[in-house]
Amino acid sequence: MNEPTPRRTNGIEPGSLAAFLGFLWRHRVFIVLFTGTVTLAAVIYVLVVPVKYTARATLLPRSGDAPGLLSVAASLSGGGLPFAGLSALSPEMVLQEGILRSERLADEIAKEFDLGERYETRNREERLRAWYANLSTDSNQQGLLTVGVRDKDPEFAARMVDRLIQLLDRFNREVRTTSSRRTRIFVEERLEETRERLAEIEDTLVAYQAEHQSLAMSPTTEAVVQAGAEILSRRLQLEMETQMLRASLSADAPAVRTKRAEIEALDRELARLPALSSDMARILRRLGVQERTYGFLFAQLEEARIEEARDTPTVDVLDPPVVPSEKSWPKRTSTVVLVLIGSGLVSLILAKVFDGVGQLRRDAGHARA
Repeated sequence: MNEPTPRRTNGIEPGSLAAFLGFLWRHRVFIVLFTGTVTLAAVIYVLVVPVKYTARATLLPRSGDAPGLLSVAASLSGGGLPFAGLSALSPEMVLQEGILRSERLADEIAKEFDLGERYETRNREERLRAWYANLSTDSNQQGLLTVGVRDKDPEFAARMVDRLIQLLDRFNREVRTTSSRRTRIFVEERLEETRERLAEIEDTLVAYQAEHQSLAMSPTTEAVVQAGAEILSRRLQLEMETQMLRASLSADAPAVRTKRAEIEALDRELARLPALSSDMARILRRLGVQERTYGFLFAQLEEARIEEARDTPTVDVLDPPVVPSEKSWPKRTSTVVLVLIGSGLVSLILAKVFDGVGQLRRDAGHARA
């Protein structure tokens, strides 16, 4: 069975340039009116709609060990390093971007800048949708994170970006907990407890001295007191180190077992010391223990603070937000051109549909005749 061949119209081959030009001529009024009307509507829209500006800032996420230096060099030199793109896989950068887009920061920004009224929203869900429509975050292959906020007021947009970065940094410092931060908090608590015990023992020693008028001890007793204080203070230090290790390790970890073995060895040394026969000797030993423990904890606190400052996840601002001078929306020229092309294509499709419907009607009429 032979397939039907396309019909010729006035000797013009279907699908040829001449056929297409004839098609355009037949539907010229519709095509021009449809395309012109839609394009004119787009022109009016981009001229009437309020313009908006986008303020941006570029961030270099870091986690305390100054990563990404090669990425920065690559970005400033045009990305010439062949392995610079590996930094884009940084989980820290992905996490920072997630925090920037979190509802927690969105609610704080909305409260400070009264975005509910500014966006004319009725509830929190609508306000969040409006916020995310105006918020943009993007990460490039060099590992840099760009955050932008769009608003009709360029200065207002720049202030929101600046505040968003401040909230991100505050969140990292106050909420995100690192092992160094946990250590610092633990040492601070132990240091405060030791300071209180030390004050109590000093008061006890003063009261004892006032009552007995003497603190003299024999050289042997004094040596036993000093040795006992040294052993007990070292034992307390090991116990605290064990507690810090247990925060991140199991009870059967080799490091924990080593600390326990050292504590047991100190217990054996302490058991071999002669017993103290006077209250004064026991008070002085307790005082020596607390003084040594306080010195140890004070040094540990300084070290923990340095380590926490190094490990605290935060961000470095590479390019701070500035007040934009050029609008970012709407893109008038590109919008009108795209609408012109799109409406022209739609008008051609509709004209083709009209031709097909007309041909079906003519075929149906010929069949009835």
